[in-house]
Amino acid sequence: MLSGLENGTASAAAFDAWADRIVRQIRLDIAESDAQWQALTASAQTLNQQIAQQGEDLISLQQLSREAEATRSLYEHFLLRLKETSVQQGIQKADGRVLSHAVVPFSPFFPRKTHIMTLALILGAIVGAGIVLLREMRNDSLRTASDLEAETGHVVLGQIPLLPGTARKNVLNYLSDKPASEAAEAVRNLRTSLMLPHVRTPPQVIVSTSALPGEGKTTTALALAHNLLGLGKKVLLIDGDMRRSTLQQSFSDLPGGGILSVLSGAQTLQQAVHRSPDFGADILAGGNDCHSAADHFASEPFEDLIAEARATYDAVIIDTPPYWPSPTPGSSRSSQMPSSLLCVGTAPENNRSKRRYGSFAIQISGLPEWF
Repeated sequence: MLSGLENGTASAAAFDAWADRIVRQIRLDIAESDAQWQALTASAQTLNQQIAQQGEDLISLQQLSREAEATRSLYEHFLLRLKETSVQQGIQKADGRVLSHAVVPFSPFFPRKTHIMTLALILGAIVGAGIVLLREMRNDSLRTASDLEAETGHVVLGQIPLLPGTARKNVLNYLSDKPASEAAEAVRNLRTSLMLPHVRTPPQVIVSTSALPGEGKTTTALALAHNLLGLGKKVLLIDGDMRRSTLQQSFSDLPGGGILSVLSGAQTLQQAVHRSPDFGADILAGGNDCHSAADHFASEPFEDLIAEARATYDAVIIDTPPYWPSPTPGSSRSSQMPSSLLCVGTAPENNRSKRRYGSFAIQISGLPEWF
């Protein structure tokens, strides 16, 4: 029995050894199979990549083949055209040959700007001279005192230069500040020309008028009044322009009413006059009336006003509207009317001034000219 147990133990040990060998063999087979599987997997991936690369290479080959075919067709077309051109050149021979190549000029040949500018200047000068000559031939204005005297038949009393003052109030300041100026001397000559022909009976009433507005009649009236004040005379300055009062620009403190209140009888002459401390002369404002100045100047109250002014003042200067209407000659009281009438005009307008004052109904003493 003991030997049987020993044999059984030996058989079990032998079986275990055999089983271990089988297990080790199986493990070796499994490891070998895994290695083969991994190798096959790697080979499959490599083959897939090669297949994909071959597909891309095939596409590129097809594209290059098409481009080569197109290039070949284009080349064959150009080659054919070249052969045709060579044949035509062989048939047609040129009549001329190039002797030398053209040289690029430094300046443009056409248009010639210098010639064009010179011709334009010459034509412009000719046209400009023609326009100047035409305007000179068509200009009938009176430019000198002799021309004015020859056309009107009246003596030019004086030539007054344009004063530098922009406003009429600056005229008085200019004459006061510069008594030796050319303008002040011209005003003195004008006053002398007015008074000299009547030394014993100098004109008391002086009317300053013009053919058109803006010709200097108000400035002349102010300058004459200022000059007569310098001689110590008592001067009355009447604003006769009742629609467009210009003395208001020189004296802003003139009262209302003025000559209209005197003509209507609301005030006396002494009550209506305004005595400006800066000027020195008495001023009778023109007022504001819609009626024409001719209606007032031809009335009896106006003649009474002139008579009273003659008795009160040494000199009466009336600044009338342009184209001053005078009373009809032969009036019963025409002796009360102004004894002198001044037609004031700028030099470019003297022709129109002459034509306008020619219809006045009173005698003209002279024409002071502004230049």
